[in-house]
Amino acid sequence: MGSTRFFLADLPTRTSESDLQSLFQDYGHVEHVDLKRKEQDGATKVIAFVTVQTDDAQYCVNELKWQKLHGEKLRVSLAKESFLDRLKREREENQRREQGEPDESEVQAPSSQLLAQSGQNKRRVFGEDEEIGDDEVAPELLITKKRAVNSMHNGRIIIQQEHDVKPLHVIEQHRKPPKQKRDANVSQAEQKRKESLNKMRQGHQQKKSAIQQALSAISVEGSQAKRIKFSDAEEEEAAKPVQKDKIQKRDLFENDDDEEEERAGRPAAA
Repeated sequence: MGSTRFFLADLPTRTSESDLQSLFQDYGHVEHVDLKRKEQDGATKVIAFVTVQTDDAQYCVNELKWQKLHGEKLRVSLAKESFLDRLKREREENQRREQGEPDESEVQAPSSQLLAQSGQNKRRVFGEDEEIGDDEVAPELLITKKRAVNSMHNGRIIIQQEHDVKPLHVIEQHRKPPKQKRDANVSQAEQKRKESLNKMRQGHQQKKSAIQQALSAISVEGSQAKRIKFSDAEEEEAAKPVQKDKIQKRDLFENDDDEEEERAGRPAAA
């Protein structure tokens, strides 16, 4: 954990070292507080330098910018390296070189070179259905199927080259058969579905035809049973007795009238 020096500007005039001590103690061990006051144009200007042991100095700066001291917001930043601090740092670096310890800049250089080389590395991307031939794979990346199960050691695959067995690409051989089997199952299920639909359609047509035939037969029989035929002779015979009765009734009334007229025309007997 390194020491970081913070600079605070435009502090309230009543700021004390204890205020700054309590303000920074939540972010690490406070090593030193340097509070300075300066009279300028009749006003008092207060600044401070606080040295704190912390791992994340930028986090402390971002957090302290949102806090207030005596009702005023803080203006916090990382302090520039002073002359004394620079002399101290150079002295420590010279001592490390004399003792044979690597400098911090030298330690960080290899990591930066690795990061630069990582951008140059290109990795080939294979498609899901793309086949990989044995010629395209390095011999040290091939593993024989015979020894694939017994090649695990501490969670890692130990690749052993054998000259009596032809190397195989195990990963590719385990991918294709399940896909082909799945395609066959899908085609069989689709064929069965089509057959069942055809059977249902045929059964529906047969039921529909049977219902139509039954309805047509019922309509024909009903029309024949309700139909009644009358001939002209039967109509005449049925009308004749009515006319005969009317003539007989008329004759009876006429005879009665004639008898009354005859009685009225005869002279009375003396």
